[in-house]
Amino acid sequence: MTEHGWTERRQQERRRTSGSMGSLALEASATARRHRLIALTVVMGALVTGLGWRWVVTAGLFADKTLPPQLVGVWRTSAPAYVDRALEFTATSVIFHTGGSDLSVHRIRRINRTQQGSLVVYRLEYRDRDNTETFGFRYIPAPRQLIRLDNLPFVWRKHGPP
Repeated sequence: MTEHGWTERRQQERRRTSGSMGSLALEASATARRHRLIALTVVMGALVTGLGWRWVVTAGLFADKTLPPQLVGVWRTSAPAYVDRALEFTATSVIFHTGGSDLSVHRIRRINRTQQGSLVVYRLEYRDRDNTETFGFRYIPAPRQLIRLDNLPFVWRKHGPP
């Protein structure tokens, strides 16, 4: 549309709404639209800020949920009280072998890893029935490949893939 055509349309619109009532109606309508847009923007902003970020953080939308390949496998310790126990990692779960054929499998919901010198500190978050649990350990990489759990004083060694 040419500039002349655009100007012509605006003039026709003004003629159609000429007079004080038409102008007031147009202004009121535009103001109401502006207010609705502002209200909608505020409500959406509050939802995104209040609920959105909480959902992103708690639901783990961007959370790391996959363990690196060097951790995947079965880990055992030589501590006498744990000789029949094992700890097993898959890419997305942690499995506690609690003696005999008993085990408990938990899907990892979030992984927090922090480098501390030559070792890596891991915090795995998983669900256990109705509770969210955190499992922490320190990984000492090759050549020894050891894990030291936060709550136990001895080390666990990798015994191969599952």
